[in-house]
Amino acid sequence: MIIWLCATFFLVCYIILRRRKLGLLFPPGPPGIPLIGNAFDFPTSNIARRFHDFAKRYGPMVYFNILGRSIIVIDSYDVACELLDKRSRSYSDRPDSVMLSLTSLSDFNLPLIKYGQRWRHHRRIFRQTLQLTSVNTHFLPNIRQVTHDLLLNLLEKPKAFSRHTSHVLVASILSIGYGIKIPRDDEYYGNMLHQTLKIVEAVVVPGKYLVELFPALQNLPGWFPGAGFKRDANTVREKILDARRTLYEEGKKYLDAGSSVETMLSMMLRRIATLEGDAAADEEEQSTGALIGTYMAGSDTTVASLKAFFLAMSMYPEVQKKAQDELDRVVGRTRLPDFDDRDSLPYVDAVVRELTRWNIVAPLALPHAVLEDDEYNGYYIPKGCIVMPNVWAFSRDPEVYPDPEAFDPDRYIEDGQFQPGNRDPYAYIFGFGRRICPGRHLADSTLFLTCAQTLHVFNISPPLNGDGCPVQLEASFDVDSVISHPKDFDCVIEPRWAGAADLIKS
Repeated sequence: MIIWLCATFFLVCYIILRRRKLGLLFPPGPPGIPLIGNAFDFPTSNIARRFHDFAKRYGPMVYFNILGRSIIVIDSYDVACELLDKRSRSYSDRPDSVMLSLTSLSDFNLPLIKYGQRWRHHRRIFRQTLQLTSVNTHFLPNIRQVTHDLLLNLLEKPKAFSRHTSHVLVASILSIGYGIKIPRDDEYYGNMLHQTLKIVEAVVVPGKYLVELFPALQNLPGWFPGAGFKRDANTVREKILDARRTLYEEGKKYLDAGSSVETMLSMMLRRIATLEGDAAADEEEQSTGALIGTYMAGSDTTVASLKAFFLAMSMYPEVQKKAQDELDRVVGRTRLPDFDDRDSLPYVDAVVRELTRWNIVAPLALPHAVLEDDEYNGYYIPKGCIVMPNVWAFSRDPEVYPDPEAFDPDRYIEDGQFQPGNRDPYAYIFGFGRRICPGRHLADSTLFLTCAQTLHVFNISPPLNGDGCPVQLEASFDVDSVISHPKDFDCVIEPRWAGAADLIKS
């Protein structure tokens, strides 16, 4: 321990001397304690709000030092755009993480891979398979099918809406990624992927493992007291590898059986077929990792948005009615809305956009790491510094979004048309710069069709209490998790008109 304290002391001294040599100061922040810095200032609950409170005191960039590690929290959208977008070449790395390395998550999960050749390789895979033209050309039928399954499930078992929303995303990603079609009552694949995701989330919680602060602990043998993190990491790695292998083999069986449906896997295999030897083996290894990473990186965020949709419609009946009136006027009651109707449904489009702002599914996004010393507005930003954009704060700026806690799609309507304005939530909810989410087009299309078709055929309302009055629901979200889900709530989901059930079944 003495060795580590000495090393931390000299590291802090080095950073201070280098900063003084450059004639720059760190951004303002709370005063720290010698050696440990701001370890006691750094919030562990209600994190995004507390960071925002620090920003009110210290400004749009708040500096923390934790045991010699520099951390800057960005509370301003404009500053985030300047650094993470315009200077993305220097701000595209990810912080080192022992647990991510031990679990192999940083080897194949694109959002977690450190900036470099492997990241560029995976980025190319996703750019080729999930670009907007690929989604529109190949994957819209998959989204239609899984959305239809959702409507049928809601019709038959409306109280289980939370489970149904999880199923629709599992079904969508398995279909688009591997060509695997699962039944509406599937439990096998859903449980396998859900359990995998949960144990991964449990392992990557910041600050849970001491080895993240003292990386040398990873050299301890697994049987040594305090080395339980190694057993946890092995469990996660084995679970991921098992799911990765199972899904890849199942997807290849569909293709070998003559399936002509275009999938991410089929696109990847065509690429592999053009290579030979080690190059082909490496491409296959990275492609299988990218496929399982598709689920782990994107499904839970979209599920959180869909659950928030049911909460918002239950809390804001006037919004629901306005969207349904638009759907009746544009689509009528003889068919379901489709992607081609989107331009004619500006209010429904605005509902989707407001949904992503109202519940920021990743309140602090994922942290960036600085690749080289930088300066901004007279402040020193050292190489290796962790930079965290407070995306939740961007979404709650009252100068941009009056009454920001309210769900108000009219923010994006001007002269009857959809106008997302200067602070379009899509400009920050999917990340910044070279780290922007490659699956954003798929997520957007899924959210639009699911919300539009659900609103078209169902009324969503709060349950009644013992006196027959509607229960007062609250916009309560689990903001301290990696992904912000609405806390458990109930709602009533019923067909809108007598023929709605027949329309769904047809």
